[in-house]
Amino acid sequence: MPEELTKNGLVLVDPNCLKQLLADVVNEAIERHFDKPKEDKMLKIKEVAALLETDPSTLWHWDKEGYLKKIYIGGKPRYKESEVMAILEGRQRTKKTNTQ
Repeated sequence: MPEELTKNGLVLVDPNCLKQLLADVVNEAIERHFDKPKEDKMLKIKEVAALLETDPSTLWHWDKEGYLKKIYIGGKPRYKESEVMAILEGRQRTKKTNTQ
């Protein structure tokens, strides 16, 4: 480091450079901490029925009961992938506990 940038063992830093560096570090930390939620993939009735190994009429009943609600996008029914996966994971946990 050039001698003219140090004084008594301390490094002299341009305040504007330091301000920008701190802003970059803070912004990066905020982005990591408050990770933007990922958009949920929307699945069609046939896809959900296949994943859950059930009949589409069961999905209709589940929607009426509030167990797995469908969402209409452009007039077409869709299901949130995260909700379908939660049901699948619940089934897998139940199978594991029943087989032990």
